[in-house]
Amino acid sequence: MPEIKENKKTMYCMGFWPIENNQKRNLEHYNKLLPESMRLLRGRRLHLFYDGKGIAESFAAEAEKYGIEASKTRVRISDLPTFDAVLPIISTCERLVSEGKHHDDTPAREKMSMHLKRDYLLSGADAFRSMVAIWTSKIPLLAEFSRSAPVGVKSVAWVDASIAKFKGSRTNWNFLRQSWPKDRVAHYASPMFFHGAPLPLNASFLSASIDLWPKVNALFLEELAKRAGDGYVHDEETIMSGVVMQNPELFHTLGRPVRGIRRLPLKLASLVQ
Repeated sequence: MPEIKENKKTMYCMGFWPIENNQKRNLEHYNKLLPESMRLLRGRRLHLFYDGKGIAESFAAEAEKYGIEASKTRVRISDLPTFDAVLPIISTCERLVSEGKHHDDTPAREKMSMHLKRDYLLSGADAFRSMVAIWTSKIPLLAEFSRSAPVGVKSVAWVDASIAKFKGSRTNWNFLRQSWPKDRVAHYASPMFFHGAPLPLNASFLSASIDLWPKVNALFLEELAKRAGDGYVHDEETIMSGVVMQNPELFHTLGRPVRGIRRLPLKLASLVQ
């Protein structure tokens, strides 16, 4: 059997599910950033989880342009692993709005405020359920993929379709140039807050060995089941914060937000290496 090249030992995974009335990010936002994100992954292996007309064709064209070895799985949002598990979060939103909590003055970077006031109220309950299902399904999808990873793949990493937006806005932003212990999940810190404290993890990039993902997934799903109905408007990062706090030995922070810089324009960011 021919030796597997080093840049082929990691399988990158990405998700792309357009959501009607998504007030957090519209489709144009992702269509603009996807080519830049794909360029970052030139010459690598990439698996796409997706649904929607024309997405597979666009993805294949971008992959070919950058010499990416691509594969894909079509999965409906309603078939995502956590689609039903997130229902208590939607019920929490309904209760908070009925109690008038969406009028409370809370810090803009508090996760609960962002999700309740923008993602739930402006997008609607159905769209927000889809968003939360996508966010919280990242780790279950990585764990499932790890169990049947192609021969030669040693680690599996999630990269958001919009990962290019982080160029220059956090230290060590280029994950392809970083290294970390094999027995840990590599991630970046977050500029957002959870109950007033900085979130320890941003889920735009998550990488671990194929042996570690099933363990982390079990911890994540346990935490999701425990926290989904606790009265906070959760996403995958707030749920993972509990896993990080209880199991710090399983995680490695690659970099942190650069103070005063959240996002660089793509043209400027392309000059930052």
